Amino acid sequence: MKVHSKQLFYSILFLLIAARIQADEFLYKQMSISEGFPPYIQHIYTEENGFVWISSKQGLGKFNGYELKSYFHDNTNPYSLPGNEIYQIEEDSLHTLWILTNNGTVHYQPDTDRFIPVLDENGKALKATALCKLPGKILLTGQVWGTERNVY
Repeated sequence: MKVHSKQLFYSILFLLIAARIQADEFLYKQMSISEGFPPYIQHIYTEENGFVWISSKQGLGKFNGYELKSYFHDNTNPYSLPGNEIYQIEEDSLHTLWILTNNGTVHYQPDTDRFIPVLDENGKALKATALCKLPGKILLTGQVWGTERNVY
């Protein structure tokens, strides 16, 4: 009987330790609007490097697991978001993050924390409404002068 009790004790101890190790892999943090969290979330996207991007009609947030950094359109900053309504966020095969907004498309430059505008062949902001990843390229689509247009 002693041998079985000892084995049972060690089995339960092992299970408790294993459960504790697995529980450490999850992060739960409740956030509120007062912390800068958008009131109506439209999309959540996780980059391969772990940042979580949260979009709404009021702007964009980047969550690093501990704090949320908010991004908004700023008329005085050409490297801010071109618009606050976010249509889509996607990362390409080169780990470039593409953000489609109501006033233009940008890609995020993490080393400078800037949004670089994507321009069409006339030098105007490319206003894409959807993005699809294809092998070796991306497909952006939107409306130009009332006609559907696809851009690679």
